[in-house]
Amino acid sequence: MRITRRPPLLVLTVLVISIGLAFITNQGAASVPNRLITRQAAGPVRLGMTVSEARRALPGFTLSRTSDGEGLALIAVKRAGKTIMTMYGGEVNPKARLNERARIEYIEVWDQSYHTAAGVHPKMRLPEVVQKYGELKEIMMSEIESREYATFAQQPVGIQLRLMADDGMAGVYGEEERTTTRYSPSAHVFSISINGAGKKFSSAYTDLKSDCTSPMAQSPEGQHSSLYCKGQGGYRIHIFDSAMSLHINVETVDKKVLIPLATQSLDYDKQGHKIEWRLFDGKPFAVILRAFKYSGEGQYPLQEKPTGEVLMVKGLSGYEEIDYEVDVKSMPNANERARELADAAHEAQSKETAS
Repeated sequence: MRITRRPPLLVLTVLVISIGLAFITNQGAASVPNRLITRQAAGPVRLGMTVSEARRALPGFTLSRTSDGEGLALIAVKRAGKTIMTMYGGEVNPKARLNERARIEYIEVWDQSYHTAAGVHPKMRLPEVVQKYGELKEIMMSEIESREYATFAQQPVGIQLRLMADDGMAGVYGEEERTTTRYSPSAHVFSISINGAGKKFSSAYTDLKSDCTSPMAQSPEGQHSSLYCKGQGGYRIHIFDSAMSLHINVETVDKKVLIPLATQSLDYDKQGHKIEWRLFDGKPFAVILRAFKYSGEGQYPLQEKPTGEVLMVKGLSGYEEIDYEVDVKSMPNANERARELADAAHEAQSKETAS
């Protein structure tokens, strides 16, 4: 007669507990949210996704329109009323509804539960960051917004660290200085942003309302006046009126280069209009301006009602072949198309020059 021995009760108990723990561990691992910041993604949201794709990747979050001090059209990603991150999809109007087809170009993360592979996260104090990323090379304060950014010896490419301090500025600057390696004891990472490693094209903006000033000595009353607006890379915007029209030009600060952008009617409303500077490695090569088209009929066509609206894409010095018009009404994602035209022309010229 064959006798089968039953395992001892203790062995069965241990086996059941082990299986249970393994099940719980696997279930827990599967439910851990992705909060890793890389040069291409913040959690499940990746650069290049459409807004619609980002929305699907973020169940339980809400996406809504927001803006910043520069008036950019941003997207707030919130959970339980708290802003976790903001995204930029190349949109211009901060009052417009979200464009579900816009592609995410930039992400800034505010929540400290998100972290890089080395463990750097928002709210982390600078001495702790030094332990992760090595020696602090520089703290830089931007000229226009007075925002502070840090660079460390082993900081990954494509990840930018914005700083803040409990008592004001994170960096300790000398007179007229905008860079330093000294910092406040309370200096910490305010946010972590990504715009894509190796992505050389980017945009900067000039607000035709808030970024423009009149020269101290203007023409006598009743004559023509000028506005000069901040620009990029030695360029600025010059707006002036003539008898029947308003002229918008790009010029170098030394006035040696002048590039006409658009001629508009005198009632052209600068409120809400921006010049987009297209940059390659931080250097401007083209500008994009939203302007009105007129019929061209009659003695004074600019006095008539506009017949349409276009994005003017104009190349700067050395890129004069960039000269396009994108019809706003008929072209979906007109802003994105304008950038594509400018960037493609830049790449084509670069390849031709290299060969």
